[in-house]
Amino acid sequence: MGYKPTDNSDFEGKVQLRQWLLDQLGGVKKLGVLECFGGEGHLHDACYTQAKKHMAFELRAMPHRPTWISGDNQILLEKHVQGWDLYDLDAYASPWYMAHSVCRLRGPGRFGIVATCCTNRTLRAGNMMGYERFASGYGKLPNSPLLVRFYDDIIRCVVNEWFRFGVQFEKGKRLRSAARSSPTRYYAFVLNKQGA
Repeated sequence: MGYKPTDNSDFEGKVQLRQWLLDQLGGVKKLGVLECFGGEGHLHDACYTQAKKHMAFELRAMPHRPTWISGDNQILLEKHVQGWDLYDLDAYASPWYMAHSVCRLRGPGRFGIVATCCTNRTLRAGNMMGYERFASGYGKLPNSPLLVRFYDDIIRCVVNEWFRFGVQFEKGKRLRSAARSSPTRYYAFVLNKQGA
């Protein structure tokens, strides 16, 4: 089965951003990678085949992918969050609640998060996800397509929420989808969680 892009997929941009983050963290061969949205494995094949260790979560069973675990990624994350250097959140919708969980649950140390964000799409449709409402403080705003004007502020608030878990921001990078009509954004963060 060939790779079939969806409207949130700028595959080359995704790979470029992951390569940047892998380089920032010391190179793929030194890293453990946890993909919280494993999918068919296209990003794994392009970026993570030489990782020191790898695990991916996917709702569907993937018997031809030995490092894939089938199940709900939020439940699996609670059990498997420790011991990874890079958390790949290639979500079709919003990756931010999962990123929040990584920052809350993970032990101290330096790590990276790479995320595909389609929050802009839901904002353009006049909706805001529950977690984004909570983290941004915009919970009392009515649903409206005008919410899209607050996109950058919402993402900034979501990332700032990580500080309360002792997570410090070292550096980051953001790319916009190559398809100019797509609202999708791609983020990579180098982070460091302080000890308790």
